[in-house]
Order: sequence, then C-alpha cells, then structure tokens
Amino acid sequence: MNHITDVNTRFVSKYQLMFTSKIFISLNKSMLLIQSILCITLMFFCFLFSNAQKIVDTTEFHSINFSSIKYENIDTSSYAEWVDGIESRIFQADKKNKRPEWVIWTDKTEIGNIAIRYGNSKTLSPRHLRFGFYKPIIVGSIFTESGGCPSILKQGIPYPGDLNDETQWIKAKRLINGEVTVKEALSNVYSIWVFPAGTLTRAIRFSHQPIITDDNYAGMLSGLFVSEKRFFNIANQAQIRTSTNTQHLTLLTNERNDSWMAWDNSGHFDNKSGVVPIISKDNPEWIILKWPHPVSLCGLAAIATGFSTSDVQYYSGTTNGKIDFNNESNWQTIKKYNGIMADFYQFRPNILEFGQTILTTAVRLKITSSIKNSGYLKTETRGGRRIFLGELMALQPLGN
Repeated sequence: MNHITDVNTRFVSKYQLMFTSKIFISLNKSMLLIQSILCITLMFFCFLFSNAQKIVDTTEFHSINFSSIKYENIDTSSYAEWVDGIESRIFQADKKNKRPEWVIWTDKTEIGNIAIRYGNSKTLSPRHLRFGFYKPIIVGSIFTESGGCPSILKQGIPYPGDLNDETQWIKAKRLINGEVTVKEALSNVYSIWVFPAGTLTRAIRFSHQPIITDDNYAGMLSGLFVSEKRFFNIANQAQIRTSTNTQHLTLLTNERNDSWMAWDNSGHFDNKSGVVPIISKDNPEWIILKWPHPVSLCGLAAIATGFSTSDVQYYSGTTNGKIDFNNESNWQTIKKYNGIMADFYQFRPNILEFGQTILTTAVRLKITSSIKNSGYLKTETRGGRRIFLGELMALQPLGN
C-alpha cells in the first residue's frame, strides 16, 4: 500500500537556487559544461524528492475552517418551521437563538451552546425545520447532534420548497450497527448523514415525528456541520482499546452525548499527590480502534474534546495471527494535529482529515497534551494530567 502526502518544496527550491547561483559565480568558463550537468542533476533530484513518500505532516487545525457553509450565503428569510399545517418564520435579528447560525456552523461563525426546539405543538403530527441559501451548496455529509432526519430540496423544485411535501425532498441516510437507514436521530444522538454523490441544493430540512410517550413533541437540534465530502462513521464496528480507564471505553463510540459522564483518563492520576506526569509527547494517552479486517479511512472526528494536540497513526504491522499493538515500529504517523478545539457544551466536531485514504486494520489517536485554552474547562485538566473525549468517529470515504 502506498500512503502519499504532498511535500512542501519551498525549502528545496530555495536551496536549489542558492546552490546553483554559487556554482555559477565560482566556476570559470571552462567549467560551464560540468556546471550545466550538475544543475540538471540537481533539478532531477529535487523533482524526485518533491514527489517522495512522506507520511508525517503537522497541521495547525481548527474545525470551523472545514465548514462548507458560507455565512453570507444564508437566507434568513427562509429560516422557518412547520407544524399543524402552518409555516412560521423563525428569524429574529435581535435574538441570537432565533438566527440560523445559532445551530449551523459557517465559515465565519460558531454555533450557540443551547439546542433549539422546532414545531412546538401538542399534536402528534410531523414537524419540520428549514435552512435556506441564496446560492446552491454542495452537501455530501451532515454531522449532527439530535435534529430528527435531515433532507435536502431537490434541484428544479421552486425555492424554498414546501416543507410538508415529501416529493420535494431527498432524505439523508446514516449507518446504525452496520445497517444503512433513514431512521431519525433523537435527543443527544451524534450522527453523520450522507446524501447522494454530487448533491446540490438551496435548502436543508430537518423533520421529526413524535410518539405519544415523548416528554416533548417538538423537534430538537443542537448543531449541524455540513461537509462537501461523503463519509460513513464506522467507529462502532471496531474494537476499542485505551491506555487508561478501560472500563468506560465503550462510551467513546456509542454515538451519544454523555455529558459529564464522557470517557476520560481518570484513575491514571492522583488528585492529592499529583505524582503522575503531565501528558506530553513523552507521556501520551492513546485510543485504538481495531477492525477485524482492513478498512478504508480518510479521517477521524472528535466531539466533546478535552485535549489540544494529538498524532493519528495507522497500524502497518502484520495482520497474520496475533497483532502486536505494543511494538511502536508497527505504528506509522499520518498527521500531527495542533490547535484542536476543546469544548463540552457546543456541538463542535474536530474533523481530523488525513489528506489521503488509508487502508488498515487499526488506527491510534495518540494524545500529546491536555487542554491549552483558558476558560471554564481549564480547571478540568488537573494541571495537564487529565484529558477527556465524548465521541470518536472513524470516517470511511464514500466518494464524491
């Protein structure tokens, strides 16, 4: 298998120019032929090096930069809900939680930290929520917390579409226990929804069908993040291993917001003595996802993240017989990620894209530092000794 990434050639190009310039200055006319040969040879090797294999890449990373929704493209006039046969406009300019960017990530804005309700009614009829856009957008996948079931307005249907006409909308699909389904995501459920390849639309709709035992019949949406790329999450098909707190490791891939009960490395540190080393490159925590057969991956997604830097590695050792996870030579680094955004209240998916597709039986998230940013989470780090993670997703590419 070849695992190819781009190599930054700026240094090589600069070195080439300096080196060849010195040759031109120092050599006399009788050496022109030799000089030309040397220059051609140097250019040839520069070309080879620029196309060489290089797995390691350090990336300053911020999840919001991957949002395919442009803030200026949001049509606030079409932000509406539907229930009991009535469509109502939601947008109110003077109220943050009545603006669409309160729950939808854009290239310039972050979402709020409280979910919205739509279709508040005591009837058991369906209810819908709509986001509209001035220009068509590409929708490959939608990351959500709660929301119901998303769909997009078909091309050719008059904008902004009839919220209660199912023939005007294309429903998304997601993976549950290895099965593709359109079953809606209920409260506190994390999902990745996928649309057909090449999907263009001017509106995204969320729908919720309540049942009589629900405490609240309204739909709920905590946040959505739109990507042009198409993924399925296959993390819950993997066996999980962690360096610490193994009794709670299943919380990492249960596709739920476990709030303050999320997985952390508790038990690894002593609050009173503080003798455990601070988490670092020399003292990392790690999480391994291992599949029974090779799988294709193009990235990971970390939600409710309580660390700032990490390496992502794939298993390159033998798969015949017993797998040796403890042998460091079996792990190859794909990328190093800095500036991972720590948060707990917002739905903030840190999408750790590989920049390539990896075929492997296991990946390891090697966490090399706790939270670095200040704020309400800083006191939760135990002096840099504690990390936590609400959900780890493994992104399988579906093609665009």
